[in-house]
Amino acid sequence: MRKKTKNRVEFAAFWVFLKVFGIFPYPWKRWMIKQIFIFSGMVLGVRKSIAQKNLRMIYPDMHPKEEKKLLRKIYTHMGYSTAEMYFTRPEVLYPHIHTQGMEHLQDAYAMGKGVILSTGHIGNWEIAGHFLSQKFPISVIYKDMRNKKLGNYTNNLRTKGTMKLIRMKQAPRYVLKYLKQQYIVCILIDQNAGKRGYKIDVLGHPASAFVGAAKFAIKTGAPIVPVYPIRNEDGSFTLFIEPMIDSTAYTNSIEDVVALTQMLSHNLDACIRRYPEQWFWVHRRWRGAKKAKSIQSNNFTNQGSF
Repeated sequence: MRKKTKNRVEFAAFWVFLKVFGIFPYPWKRWMIKQIFIFSGMVLGVRKSIAQKNLRMIYPDMHPKEEKKLLRKIYTHMGYSTAEMYFTRPEVLYPHIHTQGMEHLQDAYAMGKGVILSTGHIGNWEIAGHFLSQKFPISVIYKDMRNKKLGNYTNNLRTKGTMKLIRMKQAPRYVLKYLKQQYIVCILIDQNAGKRGYKIDVLGHPASAFVGAAKFAIKTGAPIVPVYPIRNEDGSFTLFIEPMIDSTAYTNSIEDVVALTQMLSHNLDACIRRYPEQWFWVHRRWRGAKKAKSIQSNNFTNQGSF
């Protein structure tokens, strides 16, 4: 099947899915989508082998029963996040979002240099941007989806509020522009960068990482604030906001850029280890390690409060 035809068929199926589920009450939709994700992953095996490979690499001593239990939680979380993204308005969830450490983001923003918000594919990262955009000017870097129609639909949902989007390919130009305008720029740091990235340690194993967050911060002097939107057992969320990281303590050398990137990754690692069921394990995070550029540096620092 040709790529364009495949994309049309996929989006048509997605559109039917939206219309059919749209007629039911939200609690039922949330429960049913969770069941679909569990069935797709645990029974049909959609991206299950990728998740298993990743989990066994990070948790080699995990018992098969514990692995199965964790996999089920991972697919459950993905189902809930999908329901929240496509079947409810972000503002409906705002009353259920608690913050811890908001003063760190406020202090960083008060410096007047803009802020790099460092996060990853953990918890409900989509709702975090919408929630913070009610308090600060926010822009988010995104990567184009393979299916352009689905990507456009999703991006329209993301920009219904005041949040602005930056395509990854246009990031160098627009990130600097928005930081000058004192925006908070949100960057998800846990994507496989392949040959374009630098080799760092992720959860104890080599991986390829984009270094843009560190580069932008060092170039502009903008502080970096790690933020993680974690789902609680009662369905609410806690936005964990870490103390700011002073980018002016680093030089513009590639050694310092990679060292700062490593620090941010270790910070995220600590959160993943505490909430493994809420990270995107179905992503081939470590695949590009062999293609990544390497440097020798003794400045890597493991920091994180989780």
